Amino acid sequence: MIHYGQVDGIPTVYTEDGPVGAGLIFRVGSADEQLAQRGITHLVEHLALHELGVTDYHFNGTTGQFFTSFFTRGTPESVVTFLQKVAAGLKNLPMDRLEIEKGVLRTEADGRGTGIYERILFWRYGPQNRGLVDYLELGLNWLGRAELWGWAETFFTRANAVLWFTGMTPPSDLHLDLFSGQRQPLPASPEILPQTPSWAAEHSKHVGYHGIVKRSVAATVFSTLLHREMFRRLRQESGYCYTPVVDYGPVNADYAEILAVIDPSPEQRAAALGEFLDLLAQLRWGTTDPEALDEVKKMLARAQSEDDAEAGMTPSAALDLLMGATTPTLDEVRAELAAVTLADIRAVAVELADSAFLLVPEGSTADWAGFVQAPLVSTEVVRGVSLPAINNPDRSLVVGDEGVSLVGSEGAATVAFADCVVLLAWPDGGRALIGADGMGCALEPTLYPLTREHLATIERAVPQHLMVPMPARTQDRIPVPPDPPAESALAARVSKHLPRRLIIALAFSVLLLVALFMVSIGVPVWIAAATFIGALSASLYNARKQ
Repeated sequence: MIHYGQVDGIPTVYTEDGPVGAGLIFRVGSADEQLAQRGITHLVEHLALHELGVTDYHFNGTTGQFFTSFFTRGTPESVVTFLQKVAAGLKNLPMDRLEIEKGVLRTEADGRGTGIYERILFWRYGPQNRGLVDYLELGLNWLGRAELWGWAETFFTRANAVLWFTGMTPPSDLHLDLFSGQRQPLPASPEILPQTPSWAAEHSKHVGYHGIVKRSVAATVFSTLLHREMFRRLRQESGYCYTPVVDYGPVNADYAEILAVIDPSPEQRAAALGEFLDLLAQLRWGTTDPEALDEVKKMLARAQSEDDAEAGMTPSAALDLLMGATTPTLDEVRAELAAVTLADIRAVAVELADSAFLLVPEGSTADWAGFVQAPLVSTEVVRGVSLPAINNPDRSLVVGDEGVSLVGSEGAATVAFADCVVLLAWPDGGRALIGADGMGCALEPTLYPLTREHLATIERAVPQHLMVPMPARTQDRIPVPPDPPAESALAARVSKHLPRRLIIALAFSVLLLVALFMVSIGVPVWIAAATFIGALSASLYNARKQ
């Protein structure tokens, strides 16, 4: 049975069933950060765990979108030791390790890469709140002691935490030396997609489908049923993919997200996408096999009857406390599970489809299935000074009082200063702005005739706390303009090296020959003379301009 109580003033969830373990969870994650300080929560987590060193019991820490967790398995004594050391580490962050841990996080990021889930969140939320999981931890470039202490005192506090225990009763005399603080609400997560269902294409071998639904047992059943049918139809029957994945997870007290991913081979992408969307449509329009639903319900019921079922629910119940949600008992879950009908499955499918975002590989589309393409370019261009790209007449940079725009044949990317979420600054003069809608503008003095005054105008318009210093780039990482067209290069060499008098002489000789030729073939003398004089005048005028 799951119990609720308090330990040292911290809300606590525990069960005496299952293996001995414990966790300390704080209501803070990457979604609480701004892009300029991205990584600050992760950095605090790493610093807090450093003092534990090497132990003979398992422990770890994780930083998610909304929560940061420290957890362990072992003996009741090792659990108490772990929790006390984590609290002490958070109250006294080892700042002498700051630069070392920044290096560790950079190494971790290099090996982690970006998955389709992170890319989907970028398209749905942009460079803020939940979408920040897709961005580099830019804060590692500048965060210092003051910023980390302020973050820890605000978020890693007693009032912003919960405890959970399994396999033991919480020690009544446990004391954790934490900052006091206050409970932090979940950050808002406004979407940047103008409408749903929508789609986008990227360079990826995967197809990802993501949507938001109400939290319910029926949504859990739907997710399990969807995975079962994807495996049967896309893996076993058609061989279109190898590892179909479906994930269901709460995002707040009322709503959850569902993510479905398939990995078709390039030659089967079109067929796999069609079969995948047909399956989702079948679930939506209520043609699901009743026997398939019954099998899924029986499978989930067996999982709820296992001896350690409540132990597995305990960490989730702790997260619900931080989200302000009520965790149903096992008996309530079983009752709801038994009551799920085909109509409930269809209702979840409709809700998922209405909120869906579909990410497909490059070369694929989804307009034919009723999806609207997500915006790729900005709808407006700022007014200001237009700077043509060097050796590239198809592109220009516009610097105005209200923002900047990159304009090309494919459209424009505009970042208004009022909507800017970060300004990246490289020592070589390169700058990059990113707007709240995900649009970005790279301002490279090597590609555009940017002056120091242009850059100063931009830097004055963007708040100082949004400016992130970037590490120096090697020469091969600094972009260079394309080579000029061959004709332009030849003309430039001729006009630069030939003396004006020689140009005039050459022009006179050529034009005189043309005039004599015209007379020889019967053209009236007055026409030939007029042609010669007009052409010579134009040549002389152009020569003077040089």
